[in-house]
Amino acid sequence: MAETLTIRIGSQAQDPLHWLILSSSDNEIIASGTLNNASELTQLTEKADHRAVTVLVPSCDLILRSLKVPSKSSRATRLAVPYMLEDDVAQDVEQLFFAYADVESQEQDSKSDDNCFIAAIDRTLMQQWQQWFVDAKITCKKMVPDVLALPLVDSGCSAIVLDEQVLIRQGAWQGMTVDFAAWSVLSRQLINEADNQDTAESNEQESLLVNAYSSLPCGASGLNIQAMPEELPLALLAQHAANQSFNLLQGEFQYKEQRSPVIATWLWAAGIAVFAL
Repeated sequence: MAETLTIRIGSQAQDPLHWLILSSSDNEIIASGTLNNASELTQLTEKADHRAVTVLVPSCDLILRSLKVPSKSSRATRLAVPYMLEDDVAQDVEQLFFAYADVESQEQDSKSDDNCFIAAIDRTLMQQWQQWFVDAKITCKKMVPDVLALPLVDSGCSAIVLDEQVLIRQGAWQGMTVDFAAWSVLSRQLINEADNQDTAESNEQESLLVNAYSSLPCGASGLNIQAMPEELPLALLAQHAANQSFNLLQGEFQYKEQRSPVIATWLWAAGIAVFAL
């Protein structure tokens, strides 16, 4: 029976972490728990053995953007994207790492001309997160923004509360993570964004649907909160993360398989033998 270990980390080393082991065949929860901080990741080292590990990162620490890039060349696109976002970020784009999604696999809006989907994140933060798992001797091959592990809702949002934060997914490549205390402000922002989109498309404005997998306050007027069957937050995220093809671990952060020293020795011996022949 294949099992996966999903770990939702925090922004900083002192933040709590949540983990859950899920059966891939029937979505049965095998075990779950919470760690006080990143230094306790060693408690999961044994649990990570022989299991696929997926790490969920807080979406408040990165930027998700869909862009219309005129170039059809992958190389030209990747050179242009940082400078297209230069005015939208508070730091030097040279300090950011850009991960690219497979455009063909994204369920993008048919009315959108966007052809480039990116996640931008501080390079130092990515290095810090990877180092936590190296120190704990846990092999991590996949990192996903937490909001992209929520269910995708047509013409609406999905939301869940985790660690006094509200995770919102607004579309195939749009979402945010905010403090629970800011929900009233966020709900007004969501309605304003929906109203602007409705105005651009038609004069008819309807309530914005939010499928809530945790209890949420009513929020601003114009929000239609539908209570879904409540689930353990990490269980819901783990189930949908398995179907998410996007992986932050690209380029310089891509996981590199380590060869066994024994295999390496035999390869050297084989190389010498071939050279001798």
